[in-house]
Amino acid sequence: LHKLPETIISRTQHFNFKPISNDDLIKHLKAISKKEKIDIDDKALEVIANYGRGSFRDSISLLDQLSTSESKITAQAVQEAVGIAPTDIIESLVNAVSNQDHSELLEIIESIETQNLDPSIVANSLIDHLRQSIRKKENKLPKKTLLWLINELLSVQNSPNPNIRLEIILLEAIWSDQSTIPTKEVKPTSNP
Repeated sequence: LHKLPETIISRTQHFNFKPISNDDLIKHLKAISKKEKIDIDDKALEVIANYGRGSFRDSISLLDQLSTSESKITAQAVQEAVGIAPTDIIESLVNAVSNQDHSELLEIIESIETQNLDPSIVANSLIDHLRQSIRKKENKLPKKTLLWLINELLSVQNSPNPNIRLEIILLEAIWSDQSTIPTKEVKPTSNP
């Protein structure tokens, strides 16, 4: 828009589209499912809405793709279809970190590897989960750890060995003394 001349802008209408809330999106998807006789559970609708990130088009498109299934559409089926890590694994990881239970954490990581889940997808799902917990004010972790963890998880995707990178980040969140988790310091600049 900033590249257009004022003479063009003055002759056009300008619309700002905003993402739809998940609650509204779920209601709409539920109504479509009912009309189209799509057998889907509420948790699956929630996963579709989260995946759609406020977009009716993307959410309805995914619902349409899944509607070809002859069995009831579950949250797990949606997660598998779009490559999202299962919710129970993500919640188990958060609980293991918040309880500082490294043996439980290692078992979950082994389960992730056994199920052949992509560690980048797990990291992204974990980031989404942690960000949602911040928005809903349901933090199980100290704020400093939470922000550090989200920042570190961003590096999993570009790591040469994402499985090990994910494991190291989560173990470090458990084992490190919370006061030693690095924070970025702003150093004063001197004016010459």
